[in-house]
Amino acid sequence: MGERISVLIVDDSKQLRDSVRTMLEFEEGVVVVGEAEDGEEAVAKAKELRPHVILMDINMPKMDGLAATQAIVKDISTNVIIISVQGDADYLRRGMQAGARDFLAKPFTVDELVTAIKNACRTGELNALYTRSAPPTAKTGKLITFFSTKGGVGKTTLAANLAVALAIKTKEQVALVDLDLEFGVMTTMFGLKPNTSIVDLCHVDGPLKAELVQRVMVPSSNGLVSVLASPPSPEQSAEVDGDARMAKDRNYVGEILGLLKQTFSYVVVDTGTSFRDGVLTALDRADVIYVVTSPDIPTLHNTAKCLDILLTRLEYPRTKVKLLLNRADGTMGLSHDDITRGLDYGISYFVPSDGQTATWAANSGQPFVLRKAKTPLADLLVQMAQDLTESGQASTASSTEGAEEAAGRKGRKGIFSLLHS
Repeated sequence: MGERISVLIVDDSKQLRDSVRTMLEFEEGVVVVGEAEDGEEAVAKAKELRPHVILMDINMPKMDGLAATQAIVKDISTNVIIISVQGDADYLRRGMQAGARDFLAKPFTVDELVTAIKNACRTGELNALYTRSAPPTAKTGKLITFFSTKGGVGKTTLAANLAVALAIKTKEQVALVDLDLEFGVMTTMFGLKPNTSIVDLCHVDGPLKAELVQRVMVPSSNGLVSVLASPPSPEQSAEVDGDARMAKDRNYVGEILGLLKQTFSYVVVDTGTSFRDGVLTALDRADVIYVVTSPDIPTLHNTAKCLDILLTRLEYPRTKVKLLLNRADGTMGLSHDDITRGLDYGISYFVPSDGQTATWAANSGQPFVLRKAKTPLADLLVQMAQDLTESGQASTASSTEGAEEAAGRKGRKGIFSLLHS
């Protein structure tokens, strides 16, 4: 935003209002334009001042913060951040249902407060931009799923950077979903510390709506992608696609992906390493599946099993499943012909080995396609984005088909026989 972010503080505690005002007093780009001590006054002040952001307490006299939020967002375009000592999931869910964009549990730091304000505004701007430019009918975005049956192959790094490359290439909205429900780290790839995650959507009564899904997502600091985070703790994964689901007959992952495809031009999904229900849904609904492997015997052995499941048992067309060989130029003792012949499958992309760039990006929370754009690794991700935006994907398809035909002519060799060839 070119102008300063205007903030309205709503809390029945004058001490809290004064404290928040002090926190924001010396923050460039942010200005406090008013205060309110109850929900009714908040509604009136919101209509009068039209602030960019409202910091809203929940428990207040006359009208509570949830009712005030619902009344405000119905009439004016603003970004409400709930602030409350009640930090449990129920309050978070109710706040999001009322129309809030974020939730901060008291006490919070200056950095947490400023980050929440800026993220709320950035999300609001993206939503407003999309509302202005969206066609009258819902779009059907392209769903891209990354999968591997073994961790440590660089799958998350590739998914994150492809999402950013797509956003840069197309100038359109791109969603990034972390479906590694137990140990997902997608938010760290962007240096994010979200207060919301996919599990919050699974606590909502009734059908999900696209607006609610977007409120739970967190925009990256560069505003290029919106991230739907994995649950904050591993045991909460069961609330998404396990026995702890609030409604046992609902496919939450399917509902969420369907809504995202209606809202975003591209939806990139990073998955865990097992064929659990949510992952299967992401694979079933994908337009393209990228199976990531690396040139070592244990990983290739797992990849062979994975390809058998995808192609034989699940009966996905070969054109849907693209094989990515990461660290392709590493000295592992296996040639590309060995790998192609052993897997009986063509390699769509040979990802160059650049541990320094990939590690720097992960540790700094900055995608390498932005900060290390002149590297071969970044070039490869840009090429992948280019191929996805081209209708026929002719260059990649022809390369893959040629490799598969070569594999068929030479005959299938078991992965373990490569050790003795």
